[in-house]
Amino acid sequence: MSIIAIGVALAASAARAEIREVRARLPALPGPTGAERICEKHMVAPRTEGAAGCFIDERVTQSPGVLRYPCEGSGWVKAVFGAAVFLGRLDGGNVDLVLGTEFDFSDGCVWSTEQHLRGALSSPALDYTYSEAPKSGQRGCSTPCRARARVTFQ
Repeated sequence: MSIIAIGVALAASAARAEIREVRARLPALPGPTGAERICEKHMVAPRTEGAAGCFIDERVTQSPGVLRYPCEGSGWVKAVFGAAVFLGRLDGGNVDLVLGTEFDFSDGCVWSTEQHLRGALSSPALDYTYSEAPKSGQRGCSTPCRARARVTFQ
């Protein structure tokens, strides 16, 4: 096995471990209670950065989004970009939402993504991050890519 192949395998393994760790921290979302008033903010992300030459399965630049959150206090939040739904929490005026996807790539591997929206509701934008890793047990997969964007409130 070449040094490059070993490096790619180690990077993919680290990315998979990071994705598992974040998913483990996310609690299951309860159903709506109907008790809280829900506010909305509209969002757009014109482009992503950092993934030149990569195919990425990102979901924030394809259509405008809507963030729905409790108007007061903390609670569950949802951001919808077309058919993609990010879920997460609002605590102390800050949101942290996640979306996971899977896709088949031309390298013959099945890939998992983790896409986050994070930031303060009082700011003009949220930070978007994208990471991916091939599903475990596959060989000959391409190098994982990462991307980021600023998702601005409209």
